[in-house]
Amino acid sequence: MGWPSPTCIEVGLRPNVRSFCRRSRAATTSALTEPQAGSDAGSLRTLAKRVDGGWCLTGTKTFTTHGNIANTLVIMAITNGDLGVHGISAFLLTRPVEGLRAGRKETKLGMRASDTAELSLSD
Repeated sequence: MGWPSPTCIEVGLRPNVRSFCRRSRAATTSALTEPQAGSDAGSLRTLAKRVDGGWCLTGTKTFTTHGNIANTLVIMAITNGDLGVHGISAFLLTRPVEGLRAGRKETKLGMRASDTAELSLSD
């Protein structure tokens, strides 16, 4: 079981999220890093807009471990740019997701057994 499952259970999130995390046995990933921002959460550019029935995420994530194979993803995106880092939210997604595409597998010097890819989120 990959992240976020053990983390979700330990930090005691809302009951529906805890339940989801306990059931998730597939590969999971979190996506924070972006091409222009690196791992600096304060420089994120991925946006989340509220739409009828949920949210629409647009942006690009890079160096995402299990990006091509993960069924469960935690995507960090800006929901309120006026609040700076306090306007960033985490979105729990389960594939398939409309508008989510995995890009090329990254070429790395080490850890080649680990699938690392770019993710693209579009309307």
